[in-house]
Amino acid sequence: MQNSAFSKNRALAQHRILTLALGLLLGSSLAVPASAQGSGTINQLFTFTCKSNTNSCPDGSNSNPLIQASDGNFYGTTQTGVFQKFQGGTIFKLTPSGQFTLLFTFSAGSTGNFSNGNSPAGALVEGKNGFLFGTTALGGAHNQGVVFKINKTGTGFQVVHSFCAQANCTDGAVPFGLTIGNDGSFFGQTNAGGIPNPTFCLQGGCGIIYHITPAGSFNVLHAFNVLTEGNVQTSFGLIKDSAGNFFGIDSGTNVNSNIYKITPGGQFNIVFSTPFLDTAVNGLTLASNGKLFGALIVQEETLDVHLFEINPDGSGFQTFTPFFALAGFSTIPNLIQASDGNLWGTVLNNGTSGTNGFIFDASLDGTPLQTISFDGTNGDGPDTQLLQSTDGKLEGTTSSGGVVPQGDISGGVVFTLDDGLPAPTAAIAAFTPSSGAVGSKVTIRGSNFVGTTAVTFNGVAATFAVLDVNFISATVPTGATTGPITVTTAGGASTSTQIFTVR
Repeated sequence: MQNSAFSKNRALAQHRILTLALGLLLGSSLAVPASAQGSGTINQLFTFTCKSNTNSCPDGSNSNPLIQASDGNFYGTTQTGVFQKFQGGTIFKLTPSGQFTLLFTFSAGSTGNFSNGNSPAGALVEGKNGFLFGTTALGGAHNQGVVFKINKTGTGFQVVHSFCAQANCTDGAVPFGLTIGNDGSFFGQTNAGGIPNPTFCLQGGCGIIYHITPAGSFNVLHAFNVLTEGNVQTSFGLIKDSAGNFFGIDSGTNVNSNIYKITPGGQFNIVFSTPFLDTAVNGLTLASNGKLFGALIVQEETLDVHLFEINPDGSGFQTFTPFFALAGFSTIPNLIQASDGNLWGTVLNNGTSGTNGFIFDASLDGTPLQTISFDGTNGDGPDTQLLQSTDGKLEGTTSSGGVVPQGDISGGVVFTLDDGLPAPTAAIAAFTPSSGAVGSKVTIRGSNFVGTTAVTFNGVAATFAVLDVNFISATVPTGATTGPITVTTAGGASTSTQIFTVR
């Protein structure tokens, strides 16, 4: 049972590499969008080097998506520590100038078990307490994955939760990433476990949605019923709206996909089912116009990929002109909305033999605007979600490419793209409490807070600490009067619509 589960879970963890191989083997599977070739410059920031004579990658390989933490540095995980074998993985820090620090290596104990986790999945999340939190697809007490935390210095590593503690993994198995809630706790999905259905699902279930606190208090919010709700066996992760609700889309059952909403308390409902034979190839993105965006593969149109939009309540669904063709069943990384207001993403391969993939952007009406190609020396096979950093540049990772010493093999690169985008502007969603005396603490919640240079209470400067990209802790300053709170970053000033009352 354990060996079988390991094999199945390893297959899920290998999904991204198999996706890349599929694109490279098929060659013409992707067609470049009918858009202009961009003039932005992609530069290699760091290359994961693998030793061909020992089949080892000391710093890791096959990196997951990056985050930029409150200290301004990038943090990430790699899926593997041994070339072409899904064992171990690493956690690392990378400065904006490219200085790399290995923080932690997932390794097997004397018995061969990865009690600390194996094969990190999804991006890290910085908690309000300063720790980085993440998940692994395998390893842990039951070899079905863990939630872990670690200090940004590389110390204090701890397994917060091991999955499949219950019979038939009804508490979930094979987790994929975390999303932080409005209260600072975490929400996530698993690729397996939940409601038993061995005919259609791994580990007897098609996945769950769960809630976990930084201290490790865990509970299942929803288990997917494959017969009525689809499955999340290729998890795309959850996104959060300003009210604290979460949205996701399942990978379908080769019939269609479901877009669903779940509240922090676990109230689940499907808001929309895609047309027959249209299935999701990436997760959802919540844009500034309040709409959800994603991509579908339309099997009746020679497997064309369409970008789509939909309102969070399930109304207003529409697909846009085919973006490109995708042979076979595969995925593309989730889109982001950058500071220019456009949607940005990556594609593994642009359909011509020997090409290395590209970055693209599209307007909110689905119009492709430009593509910026990799040339191999700056990366090959971009297969993770992009990140826009505080200076406006885009960062991401590839599965291979880059420049490595002669005789060695690349385990992928971290790259940066300067396309002249402005620095992102912070946004204030809310703050608590809504009133207080001079010297009291206020927690400000919003987005793009990394790199904050000033916080003011009705124009009076306050001392503050950026907790993470979503939270700031500020002290009500002497001389403050009742009025709004303003947060200033390199992207400009953002002022709250909510009023803070000085008592």
